[in-house]
Formats: sequence, C-alpha cells, structure tokens
Amino acid sequence: MTEMSEQIKRETPASPKEYVDGYEIIERVEVGKRVLALGHDSNAQPPYCTCKGYKDKTNSYDWFHFFDNYEVAKAHLLDRIDYEKLLIERKMRIDSERGSTAELYTSEHCYPHDGLESVEGKVVAMCVDMYIPEYQYGDHQLIFVTGSSIHGIAEGIRLETGERVIVHQLDVIGEVKKLPDWAKTLLVEIQAKREQPTEIDLQDRATNEQQRKSNKRKRPHDRGAR
Repeated sequence: MTEMSEQIKRETPASPKEYVDGYEIIERVEVGKRVLALGHDSNAQPPYCTCKGYKDKTNSYDWFHFFDNYEVAKAHLLDRIDYEKLLIERKMRIDSERGSTAELYTSEHCYPHDGLESVEGKVVAMCVDMYIPEYQYGDHQLIFVTGSSIHGIAEGIRLETGERVIVHQLDVIGEVKKLPDWAKTLLVEIQAKREQPTEIDLQDRATNEQQRKSNKRKRPHDRGAR
C-alpha cells in the first residue's frame, strides 16, 4: 500500500445512522484528515447533499452543496475526493522537494508589526489561524506584498504558489527576518517578472504613442499665421 493510498479510507456509514442537518450520511470517505460525505433526506428539497468535515471532530461538517438527484451528487462527491487527494499529493511533493514545511512562522521569526505600518515590498508571514487546516503550515504563510495598503487591504503574491492574494494588514504577523533559500529564489524570480512589461503595458504604450502622433498631426502650424 502506497503512502497516498494510506491517506484514503472508504467506509460504510456508522451504526447508529449519522445525520447532518436532517440528511442521513449514506456514503463516507476519509481522505487524510478530512471526511467527505454524501447525505440524503427524502423530505428535503433538494434531497441530496455533499459536505466535508474532520475525522477527529464530531459534527464538524461544513461546505455543503445540494443536488436534485443522486447521480449528480455522487459525481460531485468524487470530484471533492479527487481535490483532497491533490492537496495531499501536492503537500507530499513539496515536502520531498524542499523538506518539511510544517514549522509555523510566529512573532519570533518576524519584525514587530502594529497592523498599520505599510509592508509594501516586504515578505510577511500571515497569521495561520486565517487558513483552513490543510493550509496551516509555514510555507503557505509567506506572502510578498506588492501593493500599498488602502483601508488596511493590500495586494500580494504567495511565494509558495505564485498566486495573487489579498493581504489584510491586521492578519500580518510581521516582515520575516530570515527567508529560507527556496523563498529567496522564488522572490528573485517574482521581482524579475514584475519588472518586465506585461502585454497590457505594451498595448497601453502603443496606444499612447499613437495618440501622441495623432495630436501632433492636428497641431496648427505657427509659421505664416498672421
């Protein structure tokens, strides 16, 4: 049995029957720390739902989606199972490539931040409590802040994935004192890309140049005007 297959456990619903908001859990699959389930309530509209919870917490189901028939609900459950598997595989791959990412960044790893001071142009660590458990690990906390704060909200790029994110300054622990080597490498790459003009920038420049030439042609000649 592979390490990935050990993370997945299909179960027959427990006895006595398990109910969530009136829906009887008729299918239940454990994937890592998560439980993905399909529920049915013949008296409800819609009568089927999928949801997910935590296997070490009772009554922890959330993220409900509702469906009119079993086939569509079942397909959605399988999609959710595949997605959870991808999260686990991704985490395992990152761990094998870079080493453990479990260590969290705390105030000890950061310069003090009062929630008001601008952190534009800095790599900060975000409070881990704002993330769901799957993302509560150190690498996911690191964000390069690319924009100035407006009403306590700024733009940033997550170093781990390169995705653009919104940064709420009150959720910032502080600027990270010492970045791991992988983060330094990705930061250099991100900064280099930001310095290169985008296709939109080039289009704007071309439009501005055309407008400038057009205005120049329309300008009246000074000579001979009396």
